[in-house]
Amino acid sequence: MRTCWPLLFLFGCESEALIASEMEQVLFDGQAVVSTQLIALEVLSHTFDESTVGTTTGTLRHGSSCGCPCIERIGDTPPYILNLDYGTQGCLPLSGLLPGSLAGHVVLEHDGRITSATFDGLQLGLEHEIGGTLEGTVNPDVSEIVLSNTQLEASHYQVSLDTTTTIDADAGLRIDGAASVAGDSPSELTAEGVELPWDEIPPPCPSPSGGRMTLSAKAEVSVDFGDPGDGLVTVVRKGRISQPTELCGYRTDLF
Repeated sequence: MRTCWPLLFLFGCESEALIASEMEQVLFDGQAVVSTQLIALEVLSHTFDESTVGTTTGTLRHGSSCGCPCIERIGDTPPYILNLDYGTQGCLPLSGLLPGSLAGHVVLEHDGRITSATFDGLQLGLEHEIGGTLEGTVNPDVSEIVLSNTQLEASHYQVSLDTTTTIDADAGLRIDGAASVAGDSPSELTAEGVELPWDEIPPPCPSPSGGRMTLSAKAEVSVDFGDPGDGLVTVVRKGRISQPTELCGYRTDLF
């Protein structure tokens, strides 16, 4: 089936399949951006943490008694290193930034301004290996995390992030910036005031309650996370608004 809109007759008609695919892409890729963003935030949020374990030798595998993750800090002033250990069987991070468990190690290097991460067998849910590059700046009170030079690989997702996230201890997260998702149909997205309250992070999927995410190459395709609410969203394409759609129906397989 094909549809023509007023003012489009000079350019021909567009198929319903094309319209639907663009609307669905912003939902699927938007969820991939949110999911990988949370992984990045969880890791970098520990930039200024102190050790939760005593002096040790060799690899960290301390069990659950020293937190999730267990932390070994090497150095009091920058540059310093933090070893994050999420254990062999995984654990649910105490930060509340993830709806699922992490297992394995991360090494953080903080030079006084930039924090970079090296992954060592890090897995999400004992199923999805996390790889790629992760770098950013973190406010000392962890109220803002700016990601740059970040490309995370998880499952079959490859997501690049250039975002600023403000973190409110009471309200939750606000995400702004640009992202790209690799795949058969690579996409560039822009996040504008995407709000993710703490109580919307748990399963079945992280569900933003406000803000907008737009397919940058097709600037007239965007998802409105605040409308109509209660886990439902609408997608707008060239002024055409979709029916309310269940956001978690487009969740990634990461969570």
